[in-house]
Amino acid sequence: MLSLLLVSCGAHDFDDLESFINTNTNNASIANIKPPSMVIRNPQDEEYDAKNRRDPFKSIETTSNADELQINDQRDIHVKGSRNKELLEKYALSSIRMVGMLEKRGHTWALVRIPDARVLSVRKGSYMGKHQGLVVAINEDKILLEETVSDETGRWFKQKNEIILIK
Repeated sequence: MLSLLLVSCGAHDFDDLESFINTNTNNASIANIKPPSMVIRNPQDEEYDAKNRRDPFKSIETTSNADELQINDQRDIHVKGSRNKELLEKYALSSIRMVGMLEKRGHTWALVRIPDARVLSVRKGSYMGKHQGLVVAINEDKILLEETVSDETGRWFKQKNEIILIK
């Protein structure tokens, strides 16, 4: 039969450990170690200065009344959306790339590539993107759009956006 014998250090003899620590550490360097200084402030000492800041407890609303549409009734939204949607309104603006521009007899068209690699033309007055993005101008290097978007409160407003020519 196997007998199991447990032996423990009955004496607390740490002389060898203390000797090792004393010979392998520089006591002067340990004595110079200072704990990092910590400044604990009482939160009641802080004051919130709300000057030129919005109230954090109120909903974010647009401040531009000129661009804001007063479309709070669902019927108004349907009237605005009663036109037939154009092909480019199926795609997010981030997936549409401007690849060129054409000008002929005073008319300007932008050439855009959609995700399926087709290249289509748009002109001022065309719609593109998922937020009723109306093309308001076409320059040599970008398409300027005006989108109709709503915020979290259901208020509708105009927002400017652009698609830049990729070179």
